[in-house]
Amino acid sequence: MNTKNKPKRTPNLDKVLARLKEATEDRKGASEARIRSAASTLPCRIPPVWQKVMSITDGGAIFTRRRDLEEFDMSKSRDFAKNNNFARRFIKQGWPDLPAHYLAVVANENQDFIFLDTSKVNRDGDCPALLVDHEECRVQKKWPNIASLLDYVLKAGLTF
Repeated sequence: MNTKNKPKRTPNLDKVLARLKEATEDRKGASEARIRSAASTLPCRIPPVWQKVMSITDGGAIFTRRRDLEEFDMSKSRDFAKNNNFARRFIKQGWPDLPAHYLAVVANENQDFIFLDTSKVNRDGDCPALLVDHEECRVQKKWPNIASLLDYVLKAGLTF
């Protein structure tokens, strides 16, 4: 049996969110009101799955053993629009036609950003996530959905 071309299984979202909750148990999640408030100031909708992430942890950093995401710093609800605008301005310096439907949700220590492709939200409220490099202003890594992104980060081994 050839496993080389076998498609990767999508991680179970509920299990990944439970692992995220465990990894961030010392933090409070954002309330529905704070998530709505953050969403009201953005040019595109926050996908429902990312809203679940925000309800578990209202931003903050997770430190991993991944070279490309040693610091996985999620935007707090109160700073969501400001951080999205900063990321977009920064990346647009090298990628002037950065799609308007890309929503920045995470930054790393190098000013690389993770954007959600909100034009591709599926019926489950999930969408692709893209790591955009700050030097070349191009997509460096792509995950088919938020669960795969979180699984990638959480499986790396956390450091505190």
